[in-house]
Amino acid sequence: MTRVPAGRSVAVRCRLVVGFSVLFALLVWVVCCAVQLVYAHSAKSAATRWRVAL
Repeated sequence: MTRVPAGRSVAVRCRLVVGFSVLFALLVWVVCCAVQLVYAHSAKSAATRWRVAL
């Protein structure tokens, strides 16, 4: 009787760890994409500023 809840808790822990790792990976990917988009936008605006200034 004691082995079943222990196994279930281990399975639940594994599921939680996998789920949180996947969510963390997705979050990191989204943040990287957002940073790249913002960086590209700022670079484009800076390039247009330089062109306008020249």
